[in-house]
Amino acid sequence: MNDHKRIVRTGLAAAAVACLAGCGLTAEAAQAGASSASGRALLRADADRDGRLSPADDARRGAWTAARGAIMLPNLDDDASRCPTAGAGGKRLTDAALAACGDAADAVVNGAADAADLAPLEIPAVAGASGSARATLRADARSADKVRIFVRRGGRLTALGTDGAIRPGELRRGVRLAVEARDVVRDPAAWSGFSDLTLTVTDRGRTRADTVRLRVAPVLFQHDLLPLERAVVANPKAPVTLEKGTAPDKPVKGQEAYRRDLRRGLDAEGLRAPFVESPAGGDQWMGDMFKPVTPRCRGRAARSTASWSTSGLRR
Repeated sequence: MNDHKRIVRTGLAAAAVACLAGCGLTAEAAQAGASSASGRALLRADADRDGRLSPADDARRGAWTAARGAIMLPNLDDDASRCPTAGAGGKRLTDAALAACGDAADAVVNGAADAADLAPLEIPAVAGASGSARATLRADARSADKVRIFVRRGGRLTALGTDGAIRPGELRRGVRLAVEARDVVRDPAAWSGFSDLTLTVTDRGRTRADTVRLRVAPVLFQHDLLPLERAVVANPKAPVTLEKGTAPDKPVKGQEAYRRDLRRGLDAEGLRAPFVESPAGGDQWMGDMFKPVTPRCRGRAARSTASWSTSGLRR
C-alpha cells in the first residue's frame, strides 16, 4: 500500500475514540432476537472465537459477551493496492478521498489477503429442503449498511444480493459465507457495532428463523511498549505537509543527522526494514501528526493506520 495512504486514514481515525468507548471487548451480555425453534443451528458463526466453524459455535449463537460471540473486522485496508494514491497530474488527494477508498468500498473480494479479513459464516445442510424452499439472510435494519455478506458460489465469494436470497440447492448441501464490517463505530448512539444476521427459511408451509450476533472489532492504539517493526519518518523532499503548508526552501536543521542516527540505531538492533516515508514536508514531528491504530481479533488484523492531529481527530 502507498505509504501516504497507509498513514492518512482519516475515516478510520474519526472512529477511534468512539470505538474505544463503545466497542471494547468488555461489554455485558447482549442477546439477539429470534433463534431456531428446534434448537438446531440453521446459521453458524465463529461464536467461540477459535477460528473454525463447528457445532461448538452453536450454543448461545444469538448472544454476545466479553468471552463469547463472533467478531468481524472493519475491512478498511487496501490489500490489492487498487485505490488511487494521487489525482490527475499527480495532484495530491485529500484525506477524505484517501479514506473513502478501501476494500469495503466495493462489493468484490480483492484477493486472498482481502478474504482473510472476512469473518466466516456457514449454513449447515438442511436435510430434506425442497426445490421450492425460500430462504433469505439479512442483517438487522440498524447494521444493514454497515456490513456486507458474501456467499461462496462457483468456487468464489460473491456479494449476496440485496434480497438476501439463498438458493434451495445451497440449503440442501450447506453453504459457506463470509461477512465484512464496512466501517468502525463512529457514534455508539447511531450504531453500537453489533450486527444481527437472521436466516429465514420457508418450506412446505413452515417458517423457521435463526440469528447469529457479530460485533465489529475494537480499534486499538499503538503504544511505545509494542515491538517495533518499521519506523515512520518525515520525508524532507516532500513538497507539502500533511497540514497543507509548504515545505521550507532549506532542510530543517538537524533533520539529516537525526535520520542518519536513527538508521544506525535501528540497524544495530537488527531492524533493517526501510523507513516508511511520510510526505510531511518541513514538519519533522511525526508523533504530532498521526497515531497508528489497528482493529484486531484472534490474530487477524486490518492493515490500516489512522491519522490523528494534535488538535483532535480529523473528520
